[in-house]
Amino acid sequence: MKFGDFKDIIVNNSEVVLDSILDDGLLKDIPIINNLVDLYNVKTTISDKIFYKKVVSFYESFSDVNRDSFAQWNTWVNENLDSAEKIASTLVLHIDSQSDLVKCKIAGHLFKKLVEEKISLRDFEAYLYVTSTCSVRDIRKHCVDGGDQSSSTEASLSQRLQFVGFYSFTPESLSQSEKLEYEITDRGCDFINMMEDFHW
Repeated sequence: MKFGDFKDIIVNNSEVVLDSILDDGLLKDIPIINNLVDLYNVKTTISDKIFYKKVVSFYESFSDVNRDSFAQWNTWVNENLDSAEKIASTLVLHIDSQSDLVKCKIAGHLFKKLVEEKISLRDFEAYLYVTSTCSVRDIRKHCVDGGDQSSSTEASLSQRLQFVGFYSFTPESLSQSEKLEYEITDRGCDFINMMEDFHW
């Protein structure tokens, strides 16, 4: 089944069972989320359909995860159940709280990077926070434009993303009393690199 067909079924069918549609079973193997799949195996309300859309957006960017990495991650999960459940709970709460489907898609991308060991757990949690607190427009502009600060609009972007550690004042501007200028931080660059293969 094509992903587009799967997405349409999720949105339109009020009695869909997610784990019977996914041939590879990947979604139902993610701790906590598999319990939610079972929970939603009933007639759905409008809020349930919205939740399904969020899960689909998450899955859209997670589904191409490296399968060897995923198998290795599942082994780690079985050996570290408390830690894994905490990660999964954080992820589910994040997905459920979003009002923008793109943020759920970003969460799937972040989780894929965690499973593939491209980012640490600390970075995963920090970037989920960034996704929750910043607008999609600002995150996209930061990633797609590479943190360019050539215009006054970019300066305001720098101001808005300073509180998540993506920008800081330049040492030169701090030593002068005239105009404060920003520069991109290592964390800001790392986030851009990590989002390089994300499909906006």
